[in-house]
Amino acid sequence: MADPPHFTAIPQILSPTKAYTGAVKVIEAGADEIYCGVRTPGLEEFELYRGASTDIQTYDEFRRVTEHAHKHGVEVFVTINQPFIIDSMEDTMAKHIRNCVEAGADSLIVGDLGMLQLVKKVAPDTKLCASTYLAAMNRESVDFLRRAGFSRVVLERHVPFEQIPEIVGDSGVEVEVFVHGSGCSNVNVNCYFYHYKFPAMDQGYLTIDGVKFPCSLPYEVYDRGDEGAKLGTFPIVDAYTFCSLCKLPDLIRTGVYGLKIEGRGINEEYQASTTRLYRESLDMLQRGDEESFIEKLESIKDTFVPLPQTLPLTNLRELCCEQERCYYAPAFHAPYKERLNWQTWTKLQCKLLVVQP
Repeated sequence: MADPPHFTAIPQILSPTKAYTGAVKVIEAGADEIYCGVRTPGLEEFELYRGASTDIQTYDEFRRVTEHAHKHGVEVFVTINQPFIIDSMEDTMAKHIRNCVEAGADSLIVGDLGMLQLVKKVAPDTKLCASTYLAAMNRESVDFLRRAGFSRVVLERHVPFEQIPEIVGDSGVEVEVFVHGSGCSNVNVNCYFYHYKFPAMDQGYLTIDGVKFPCSLPYEVYDRGDEGAKLGTFPIVDAYTFCSLCKLPDLIRTGVYGLKIEGRGINEEYQASTTRLYRESLDMLQRGDEESFIEKLESIKDTFVPLPQTLPLTNLRELCCEQERCYYAPAFHAPYKERLNWQTWTKLQCKLLVVQP
């Protein structure tokens, strides 16, 4: 009997971290690459979506991360997601970029064309990765980013699955896609809504690790034709949660270079357990055992919890499958069946995570 066919090229796993201890854990869990932010002195809170609490806190700690990663054959990517919006930023960011590169960064993830010019000036020999903030959604945009100097492009989360092989085949760069985590329910470029001042934010409502989530606030929804008719209270712009396990064989066949796990600001246990889940799954597929992988999926869905077991959260089946929140599936944009998704429910109910005034 002939051996089962093996996948010729298995994508790299790019895992998040926000501390040296977390980097050690995700590398042990099987990450091929890791990505992180590094605290920028003078611009600690000037980040898109995330604040300084989600970054590695010092350049010395970051150097420990790169040294450990390189010892294990793992590359380190640093997020440079700040938009270049004022001249007074230039010196601060230039120094920050130099410090990251000198501390061992292998690649910089850039999310703004203005910042791209500064990066190319300060670190001309460093590999560049186009962030999802640059909203690459077709082969033309990927080609533009290639010509701009990027060697890797992270596709926007909303690219239809059937278009990925076409983009990969014509790209001339490494193409990476998100596979697990949470994200913006809209096209993920600059969210100015995030910076709006909400009274609930001042009360510490829905704040985790110093990061505030106005898109997860519940809103009173009324009938447009009858403003007095209240339809309910819903987190109508809450970021979705996604999982790609069932699509892994098809994702591999698209030829994508990398699979990116979202969660730079989440705890180390989540980062490591999710990395291990995808590592074990990819290793099984690389051995050519796709049938066993598909069978094991049913067990995984009932047992895998994407946050620490000490928290009262549901399993993957209840979290994503039953909510029809399977990434790359036709129902991806379907509304949640429950009024609160797991992310909002966690913020509201788990006292270990929610910061109260």
